[in-house]
Amino acid sequence: VDFTASNGHPRNPSSLHYCTAMSMSPYEEAMLAVGNVLAPYDSDQMFPAFGFGAMLPNGVTSHCFSLAGPGRPVEVHGIAGLLQVYREALQFLNLSGPTNVSEIVRSVATMAAAAAAQETQKY
Repeated sequence: VDFTASNGHPRNPSSLHYCTAMSMSPYEEAMLAVGNVLAPYDSDQMFPAFGFGAMLPNGVTSHCFSLAGPGRPVEVHGIAGLLQVYREALQFLNLSGPTNVSEIVRSVATMAAAAAAQETQKY
């Protein structure tokens, strides 16, 4: 999830992160739509959840972090778990920048290569 400041402050109704108790943010809507398509193909329902472009509680801007929070696993259980950690992240992150996706792309590529090397996939 992109937490760069260009998305707008989460309390601003024009922000891509803006949500209320009764409505989802555009990011949540996208996670739900894509998640509902992909979830049936994931046997363990564990989804990697990354963020980038945010200032973490330690004051450092990170371009690749676990959406669940510092020191927590990257994978979350189910789409509901993904949406929950996203909402929680909005409480402890500060939008920052710049937009730099190279670290997150490297991390995901490493995870994919490790999974492919296990040769446990069945088609």
